[in-house]
Amino acid sequence: MPPRITIASHDEFAIDIAAYAIMSNHYHLVLHIDKDTTNNWSAAKVIEQWQRLFNGSVLSQRYSQQEKLSHAEQDGLNQKISEWRERLMSISWFMRCSNESIAREANHEDVVTGRFWVAPAHPCAHGTCASPHIGSRFKSKALLDEKALAACGKSQNRHARWVTLQKPGLYRVSSTQGM
Repeated sequence: MPPRITIASHDEFAIDIAAYAIMSNHYHLVLHIDKDTTNNWSAAKVIEQWQRLFNGSVLSQRYSQQEKLSHAEQDGLNQKISEWRERLMSISWFMRCSNESIAREANHEDVVTGRFWVAPAHPCAHGTCASPHIGSRFKSKALLDEKALAACGKSQNRHARWVTLQKPGLYRVSSTQGM
């Protein structure tokens, strides 16, 4: 069965999805935050990226339409741009946007309202990547070098094999399928 969820697009965020596994009740992501790219974005690029996700502000909309801003307005906009730049490389904001789109899809399908992750917590506790479990905020752990990244991938593969053997069909989609 094809996946029914959509993870926030890394086109808006300066976050790359290095690996993933989508299960019936949660998902695992291995993410790379590309700070260099974000820090090199112009003010206009940050506004463009942010406005692809949200409306922005009146000032950012005026700026995008090339309207003249006063010095005070420009200072206010610069503060917002700095805030948005940080958010566009934030795992928390990335997960927020991803989980919101998942909740909207699921709520539409089930004709209900509310948050998606509201049942008792899943017992998995390895915490090696960004991984929202039903009933909890996502968990994350920084992978600071190649060795940590390899260990995370190995752990995810072991977990996927164990879950597949114990509960066939639980993994819906994985970046390691066919490997």
